[in-house]
Amino acid sequence: MTPIVKKVFEQEKWEGDFRFKHMQIRVNSESLAFHGSSILEAGKTNQKLDALLRTQQQKFNRQYLLSLAVNFFDYIGSIASYLILSVPIFAGSYDHMNHADLAALISQNAFVCIYLIFSFSSLVDLSPKVVDIAGMTHRVAELVEELNHLKEHNPPSWRDGPSWPLLQSQASTSGASAPSVYDIVQLSVTAPSRSQLLIKDLDLTIKLRSNILIMGPSSCGKTSLLRTLRGLWTQNSGSLKCNLPVTPRHILFMPQRPFFTDGSLLDQVVYPLQDRGMGVQSYDESVMESLELVDLLPLVDRVGGLRTPVSWNWYEVLTPGEMQRLCFVRLFYHRPQLGLLDEVTSAISEDLEAVLFRRCRELGITLVTVGHRRSLRAHHDLILALDGRGGWTLESLRS
Repeated sequence: MTPIVKKVFEQEKWEGDFRFKHMQIRVNSESLAFHGSSILEAGKTNQKLDALLRTQQQKFNRQYLLSLAVNFFDYIGSIASYLILSVPIFAGSYDHMNHADLAALISQNAFVCIYLIFSFSSLVDLSPKVVDIAGMTHRVAELVEELNHLKEHNPPSWRDGPSWPLLQSQASTSGASAPSVYDIVQLSVTAPSRSQLLIKDLDLTIKLRSNILIMGPSSCGKTSLLRTLRGLWTQNSGSLKCNLPVTPRHILFMPQRPFFTDGSLLDQVVYPLQDRGMGVQSYDESVMESLELVDLLPLVDRVGGLRTPVSWNWYEVLTPGEMQRLCFVRLFYHRPQLGLLDEVTSAISEDLEAVLFRRCRELGITLVTVGHRRSLRAHHDLILALDGRGGWTLESLRS
């Protein structure tokens, strides 16, 4: 029993990690879609599943001998009782007894038969479990059928392309010199679950080196516009053309709800890419400089280093302000040509906010920012104001 206890403990641990990973993906599904990191998270989830299956197999191998011993003694007792009873009968020890006396003697041991029948009836008791398995198999089969249906009806780029491009780019990877990133003509957007028109006939050109601030009342369609730019929502009408590859090195989305994967601090910085453990000294120094800029150097000591794996939940360790500052470190690391930010400074002081946006200008990162603070106006060139009823205005913030 001793080795099985250890494997049961390991199985419960891996099951908990596996369920938590699924919960993390479910809760942060939109953030994952913005980052385009489905393949990376699928790989991490499969690693946890593989570890769980290996532990279950090892537990089964050890439990098999225990189950064999238990069942052997369950049945050998009944069989041994009949054998012991039959020896004196066939040996002639009871030949002097008449049939009635012999039947009475055998009936005294009838409980052995009852016990034997009970042992065999245990097999029948497995039928409820078989029913449960059949029901779960049916549900899994329905899920597989639905996934196959989605795979057949989605564009090939969703299935065969890299992890991030949900919106198919219409430019080659050499599009760094493109005069504009997005060309939006007569774009209308409606939420999939509602009939209310959020944005009507929007004409907008997002150019490099021209920061745009999107403002408006709550639920007016600010985040909805970013979802449409990312390709998560389809426009009702109009045209939307992207002139840069939708990769972290060119266009990086920072959703309102930041996402942090499991792993080291460096894994959070390079996300949605993956650290291969091949960094050089200058690489680490660049990350450390960014952490110092956003006042997160103490976090390195808390986790024990950039590449030290941690098992905790980052959402429980970091404050909202630390999460947003760490997202800016991610932005500085990738240095995309365009960054689309959704309420990423709401928990950051205005002084630090100015430092962060100034750093973005120094790195040549063009920004499209959703926000409510008036202090954001100082860091942008244009303001797109939405009214939530389809109307919009675009004005310059530079005299």
